Amino acid sequence: MHEVRNWLTIVEFVELGLGIALVPKSMQSLKKDHVQFVEIENNDILSETHCIWNKRSSSILLDHFLQLLPFGTV
Repeated sequence: MHEVRNWLTIVEFVELGLGIALVPKSMQSLKKDHVQFVEIENNDILSETHCIWNKRSSSILLDHFLQLLPFGTV
């Protein structure tokens, strides 16, 4: 079993014949000759996403960005 977290490495592992993977659609732009990308239609796949920042940082831009996130004010 291989556990890889970098999308490019995951695609490389697939190209080397080390398995299959579910990847974001954006990986399709890699144009790998030996990798077949197939879109999964009619799916309800959700992906956990995180937003991180340095708590010591302070800027108006960061404050505005955080206001756009679903959890609102932090």
